[in-house]
Amino acid sequence: MIRAYEDSLFQAIFDHPAIGASINDHENRFLKVNKKFAEMLGYETSEMLGKTPMDFTISTDLDRTRSFHKNLIDYKHEAENGEYQKRYLRKDGSILWAKVIAKQILNPKNKTETVTLALIEDISLVMADRAKAEFDQLQLRMILDTSDLGIWCVDTNWKITFSNESLQKMLGYSHEQIIKLSLHEITHPEDFKDTTFKFGPTKPGQSYQANRRYLKNDGSYLWTRLTVSKFPENDQKLYGLAIVEDISSQKKAESLIEQQQIKIISSAKMAALGEMAGGVAHEINNPLSVIIGKVSQISRNLNKENFERVAIQNDLKKIQNTAERIAAIVKGLRVFSRDAENDPFIVADLNSIVDDAVALCSEKFKAHGILMKVNTAKDLYLDCRPTQLVQLMLNLFSNALDAASDLPEKWVSVEAIRNNGSLEISVTDSGHGIPPEVAKKMMQPFYTTKEIGRGTGLGLSISIGIAQQHKGSLTLDSTCANTRFVLVLPAINSIIKNSAS
Repeated sequence: MIRAYEDSLFQAIFDHPAIGASINDHENRFLKVNKKFAEMLGYETSEMLGKTPMDFTISTDLDRTRSFHKNLIDYKHEAENGEYQKRYLRKDGSILWAKVIAKQILNPKNKTETVTLALIEDISLVMADRAKAEFDQLQLRMILDTSDLGIWCVDTNWKITFSNESLQKMLGYSHEQIIKLSLHEITHPEDFKDTTFKFGPTKPGQSYQANRRYLKNDGSYLWTRLTVSKFPENDQKLYGLAIVEDISSQKKAESLIEQQQIKIISSAKMAALGEMAGGVAHEINNPLSVIIGKVSQISRNLNKENFERVAIQNDLKKIQNTAERIAAIVKGLRVFSRDAENDPFIVADLNSIVDDAVALCSEKFKAHGILMKVNTAKDLYLDCRPTQLVQLMLNLFSNALDAASDLPEKWVSVEAIRNNGSLEISVTDSGHGIPPEVAKKMMQPFYTTKEIGRGTGLGLSISIGIAQQHKGSLTLDSTCANTRFVLVLPAINSIIKNSAS
């Protein structure tokens, strides 16, 4: 009864409609094949009997088939199942991928000998999907490696898990070297402090851009622009991906442009200094004439037997005041002519800065018959680069002088007040405003309404840059009936001022 049950179970497995099956003798000849296996290869069952699997196997898989059968025979009775994948050649010449599971069993018809029972499953679709996935992966890898842009992936510990050839060439590392590194190890310390390598508020699928310097294998740093994306949560602990663009050439160009801008600003400053040179010379020459005259008077007075002490004291006081005036002019020239781009910010009195600027151009205003009115409040302290603010003031004064020179009413007013936490400095001239079409363009570099040779068109754009460096602003007051520019700068409180003093 048990044997009858085993025989029926064997027959049920053998005749399963979804799985191919065969019984092979010790020489691997087909003793029996089921209908499904024959259909899989496109044969009738009678056509396959007496033949071996070798007769239906593609040439490249023959050795694997022989080896599998030999190992299976060597295991003898009750051996574990053997399993492998192979390709069969169908009757129509096409290929069938199959998974073969085989085992040595007692021959159901002759319990004294063993035969091989093989179950064959068609896995052509599975292998086709696998081949497509492998092809897609290979194609993707080729795309990534032929891209001019570098690519990296990191895990949650910031260890580099993937890099393409472009990134390896950018940084000079081999694949083996770079996958042993983390972003912490190759990022410039300043950039590391700046970012702490967090992908910020970005959600999976979103991205953000940032500039970073990466350490190359030769010890130098490479400027890059990253487009960073965060991976969705997954079991592989992959965290982020970045597209890496080499922007070292761009950075060099920006540095060159910055150097040229510094030269242009310096040239503009020297041009302004040249414009006021005649006035400054006259400004110094007049006080010198006063000093020489007073010295001559004192000399004559001392030759008298009863010289006038009070007159001499008055003359000496006049000499002292005049010398201080010259000293102020020289100080203004020294401040204005030096390069202050890299100066530290210091606590300064705005009134002193205004005085230095006025001292450099007051004589020029007088020569053009322009009244200059200065009205500034006390205790106007700020954190600044005084030299740059003198330059800004002189640019505004120069524009105001040019505007008022040809007007019947000639005046320029300079005012400075404290408005809550800010200092407001205004320079107003007797002109009647600036046309809207000019106002839109006048802040642009090299834009000027002056005739050739009278201006560089850089004064206002340089002045705006200086204001922004001081966290302030420079604007045209379009509500004023006259032409009025307003400079707003952050003030410092009295505690800071007093401690600085």
